[in-house]
Amino acid sequence: MIELVAAMNGYNNGEIARSQRQLAEALGTTNFRAIGKGIAELMEHGFIDVTAEGQWKARQAREYRITFVSTKTASATNDYRTWVKREKSCADTASAECRVAAQAASSPARKLDEAALARIAANRRKTAKLAD
Repeated sequence: MIELVAAMNGYNNGEIARSQRQLAEALGTTNFRAIGKGIAELMEHGFIDVTAEGQWKARQAREYRITFVSTKTASATNDYRTWVKREKSCADTASAECRVAAQAASSPARKLDEAALARIAANRRKTAKLAD
């Protein structure tokens, strides 16, 4: 999060382009899995949003928007305020003390609120437009 905020110059919120490699170099690590998990967690908690998907062949990184920062064209959405902690399923913990049917553990039902579904749909529309 700190690296994304540091990349913001006050006018580029929504156009903060950083690849996992750039973030790893800034943090002094080569653990891309941890970088990916961190980005996914920030997105899940509502701190950042993807405004444009990266294109590997075109060498373009994803572009992010920090949800708690207002800009000249858009106000802060503060998506992190609506985040609700979800309970871990047995598939997440993978412990012997949690015994459930394999079907139930492998496919837990995910319930998303309407705001999350709207963000996902909007992101899919944006990436479809970029692909055209």
